[in-house]
Amino acid sequence: ILQLGYVFLYYMTLIFPYFFAGIVIAFIFKQIKDNIHIYYLSNLTGSAIGGVFIIPIMEKFGGETTVLVVALMGIISALLFALKSKNQSLKIISLLFFIIISFGFINPKKLFPVTAPVSKAIGMGKKWDKNQKILYTNWDRVARIDVFENKKSQQFFNYFPELKNKVITIDGDAYTLLYDFPLAIEKIKKLNPKNFNKTNYYANYNRILTSLYSSAYLTFKDTSPKVLVVGLGGGTDIITALANNASSVTGVEINKAMIDVTKNKFAKYIGSPYQNKKVKIIHSEGRSFIRRTKEKYDIIQMSGVDTWTALSSGAYIMSESYIYTTNAIDEYLKKLKQNGTLSIMRWLFWPPREMLRLCTEAVQVLRKEGIKHPEKNIVVIGDGSLATILIKKQPFSWYELASIVEQTNATKDKRVIYAPGFSASKQYYQPIFTKYGKTLSLNQGVKFINLSFEKFFIAVKNNKEKSFIAKYKYNITPVSDDNPFFFRYYKWKQLFTANWGEGGSFVDSMPVGLIILLLSLLQALLVSILLIVLPLIFMNKKEKAFSPHLQIIYFFMIGVGYMFIEISTIQRFILFLGNPSDAIAITIMFLLFFTGIGALFSKKLLIKLGEKTIYKLSILPFPLFIISYTLIIPFATHFFIDSIFPLRILISALLLAPLGFLLGNFFPIGLTIIGEKNASFIPWAFAINGLASVISSILAIILAMTYGFNTVFIIAAFCYMFASFSFLRFSQKHI
Repeated sequence: ILQLGYVFLYYMTLIFPYFFAGIVIAFIFKQIKDNIHIYYLSNLTGSAIGGVFIIPIMEKFGGETTVLVVALMGIISALLFALKSKNQSLKIISLLFFIIISFGFINPKKLFPVTAPVSKAIGMGKKWDKNQKILYTNWDRVARIDVFENKKSQQFFNYFPELKNKVITIDGDAYTLLYDFPLAIEKIKKLNPKNFNKTNYYANYNRILTSLYSSAYLTFKDTSPKVLVVGLGGGTDIITALANNASSVTGVEINKAMIDVTKNKFAKYIGSPYQNKKVKIIHSEGRSFIRRTKEKYDIIQMSGVDTWTALSSGAYIMSESYIYTTNAIDEYLKKLKQNGTLSIMRWLFWPPREMLRLCTEAVQVLRKEGIKHPEKNIVVIGDGSLATILIKKQPFSWYELASIVEQTNATKDKRVIYAPGFSASKQYYQPIFTKYGKTLSLNQGVKFINLSFEKFFIAVKNNKEKSFIAKYKYNITPVSDDNPFFFRYYKWKQLFTANWGEGGSFVDSMPVGLIILLLSLLQALLVSILLIVLPLIFMNKKEKAFSPHLQIIYFFMIGVGYMFIEISTIQRFILFLGNPSDAIAITIMFLLFFTGIGALFSKKLLIKLGEKTIYKLSILPFPLFIISYTLIIPFATHFFIDSIFPLRILISALLLAPLGFLLGNFFPIGLTIIGEKNASFIPWAFAINGLASVISSILAIILAMTYGFNTVFIIAAFCYMFASFSFLRFSQKHI
């Protein structure tokens, strides 16, 4: 309930700057109704430029300074208006605010300190240790990275409690650990064997070899595998690869600041693994790199690759994750050598969800590759709260399975949860639930295993996994690039049941994210109804004669349609352009810019064709054109995926240009038409369009979760169809 209150508070607080900005824009549109197309171009072009340049500004100067930069832009705009005014007081006030904000640049961190609450990792650490030290902070275009030292940092989820550590947080919450490996792996191996096993170095070295991180190497003990690590975190996967005699290690990390932490700032602390001649570090998004590389690997390793930044609010389930889709797993397997292994470490939760969903996805991908018995190509190894799934392109051999079982059983904590033909007594699983550290008896734990992994793979063997997935308590349906919500494991119907409270943290044990999503939609709908319907009450008879219901339909539908297209398009270009921040900025920039160009030409189009012809053409041809993009964008982005980044930007621009140009005509043409009847309609129409954008941004996620982004794109086409039909009727009645 408290979290829901916070979300409502944030929502209401953020309304104010947009509220006043909306008043200004609506006022301008009303005053210059004959040149709306020109000023709408300026508005969209400014939005496009701002959306791109905010990223390097934040990356260079940090979030605190960026707040001041944004505020200064608003004051400069006000100052420019004031200079044109005869009102001297307005000039003095604008200049005064300009000076005040300018002084803020002297020390922005003190003026706008960004502190984390107790619900986040940094705040939690501060509560445990008041003398906690922030050792490093860096704002990256992906996130803010902090490294802190805490006397009680062992209380964080700590995989190697015997080692000292420092904590890295992403946006103050999602965290990984830097472990104290003061001696590089290569140097450890060269120590005198007689004394080696008596040192802490040996204990640390052996701990790596027997950890869950080393699961993929259990069948490569006598070889030197070629390894790809996706998502570097604190460098543990790189250290693990070197400890297991990897011949080469390629590490791919999306966050440049994270690379700086492990490669430079704290390199010696973790044993300088990135400086090893076998290691190559690449700054890129994992899927994007996988698609472009020509290399093939023995092992592809992914250990808990994601950010839990939104977890404390429950918004985590709304995060798209393209690294865990069936399309992604298919691409990973294609980059493996014939006997290669894909290793993914994720949370188990009891009852199982995340790891079990990976199993359902692996089975689906393997079946599509023509493998009749995919259950023979999968092994799951558990360790308390975590598990690793091992997936191969070909069945595990008897020798490989024996090696995995033997080496896993020899460890203190790990146990085989599933392997082809493997079975064990109840007591065998005791170490998993002992390490789990929560109230879960052995009997209950084993029951969960039997009802999830064991029952699922029996269903797979009988080719009945779809029935199992449908009946399972949680949503473990395989997710694709069209529906990439891997972390949404609650079903919609569970919103209306009280049977929550099992497994994971508070927000994992109940559908908080879905509740917030629906409440946000409800709040937006109520506000929208109020602000759209209220003006109808105060309209006079003359104004009501101009079919306000048709105006509502038109501006509401083009608002929904545009936002649906924008959100769906961004998703398509994330994989094509790589870094999500760049992809979002570039996609929005081009879409807004070309929408503005379309707006600029809208008046000429209106004069040449007439409104009735325009809307007749828009009822069917334009929606079909929109739908065609569900085929054009995937084909083009896949075809040019190997191109250099500048060329991919150019391709993005060429793809978005015609779509944006045509979309840009609807809003200014609509405002021009109603402005000719009554200029007072313009602010109302602008408000309807804006409110529709708010509602549709939430609704798009709900629809995408349920039906996929392609469906969202197709619905957008119908929105423009309805909008065009409504204004064709308006034109026929009033023009």
